[in-house]
Amino acid sequence: MPETRVPVEQREGALYGRTSIFLKNIDFFDGLNTFVFNGHIDLGMSSTCQAIDDIPISLVFNGVLAFRLLELDSWREEYVSSFMEVNNSQWIAELGGKVTDQHRHFVVMEYDNVFDIVCSEF
Repeated sequence: MPETRVPVEQREGALYGRTSIFLKNIDFFDGLNTFVFNGHIDLGMSSTCQAIDDIPISLVFNGVLAFRLLELDSWREEYVSSFMEVNNSQWIAELGGKVTDQHRHFVVMEYDNVFDIVCSEF
């Protein structure tokens, strides 16, 4: 099956645009293989366009098996939204090792960077 990218719907809706997610910091908890992305989102860039204000956001990825960071201009994949899940991920298929059916591939795009994460829990 081919890879497909779908927006991850939050309570604020799907996020679109290079400036919809602003990350302040990323914490990594070794031993738990957990990444926590902290920052804020611009609600004016969401599919629900609830407001123009920014709200805090914390994205928690548990059981991280793989993580990579690319500068936005080096990323050549299909863009669907600023926070998306990759179904039938070729990267997961290539990882091998400890991959299980529980692992999922997420992409988080912010102004300058793209983060690819394979984890067992979001």
